[in-house]
Amino acid sequence: MACFEPASIAEYERRRSEFRARRDYFVPALASLGLGVPVPPDGAFYAWADCTAASAPLGIKNSWDFSFEVMRRAHVAITPGRGFDTAQTAQFVRHSSASSVDHWQQAVARLTCMLA
Repeated sequence: MACFEPASIAEYERRRSEFRARRDYFVPALASLGLGVPVPPDGAFYAWADCTAASAPLGIKNSWDFSFEVMRRAHVAITPGRGFDTAQTAQFVRHSSASSVDHWQQAVARLTCMLA
């Protein structure tokens, strides 16, 4: 029953607001890097992004290799799509918003340098 107490509800709303702010930052940031999110998350703490446009100038042909190069060059961890679906997984990567906006800003700066 404690989860329905006013203090618990307030904490839930605070956390929900934090996740909304993260999503509202990182989905447009990813899109600006050529990592479009076709369906913005509305309750999940991750985004499914198409890496086709971002990986093509690098000569990378799939999300597995793109994820590896992002980790190697930008020191940002993303996950290739094949671990989460069976359709078009070679073109999609998964990004988590479980980290803070500060960490996302650092990641976007690193990705910008890598993809520029």
